[in-house]
Amino acid sequence: MIKIYTAVVNRPEFIQPQVQTFKKFLQNDFEFTVLDDSVDKEMTEKIKKVCTESRVHYHKIPREIQKLSRPHPGLFIGSYACAAGLQWAYDTIFQKGREKILWLDSDMFLYDFLNVEEYLENCALSGLPQQREQVKYFWNGLLFFNMKHLQGISIDFFPQPVEGVETDVGGGFYYFFKNYPHLPVKPIIHTGWLSKDTLKHLPVWGRADYNLEFNIELLMDKFLHYGSGTNW
Repeated sequence: MIKIYTAVVNRPEFIQPQVQTFKKFLQNDFEFTVLDDSVDKEMTEKIKKVCTESRVHYHKIPREIQKLSRPHPGLFIGSYACAAGLQWAYDTIFQKGREKILWLDSDMFLYDFLNVEEYLENCALSGLPQQREQVKYFWNGLLFFNMKHLQGISIDFFPQPVEGVETDVGGGFYYFFKNYPHLPVKPIIHTGWLSKDTLKHLPVWGRADYNLEFNIELLMDKFLHYGSGTNW
């Protein structure tokens, strides 16, 4: 069984469409868990309600973890919020078993068939490559973990300076690649944000109504990422 996780801070209405796309296109039995990263009580109740209605597992990210993105009153660091939830999930949930795990943004939707078991065969990790100067790492928005290969291996997901270069979420993957070169990884291909020149990558039925402000990108020719969906 494939374990799927996403962290939701707003837009709980995306949960049900995600479930529907998994049911239609994922060629594996799966268990979907929403990690509630909201600090607003009203939003938390909405997320809980949608999870119950959609028969999705619900877990609240601990308040002490959320505080990592709010080091001072009135200060919020979005990249730390993204990293903190993923770090907590990897350290406390993913490490408990040997499952194959799909981690994705809450505004990411599957639109073509995918077999995660086959995709992760003989592979420890898959992600979208990022590079700042000489530093290479994986983006946090879509990640595949094969925990059979990763048990006991630490990964630092927080943005950090690496060899004097500032990185975003996932910057610590640089050290993972450096320390575990023997572990097989797969890079994910993507279109980047769709423009007038790259709109041809979008399915024909979606082109007429597409607005560039949607900031949509396609990954693996299987996932649609609605970049403006969570109002980041």
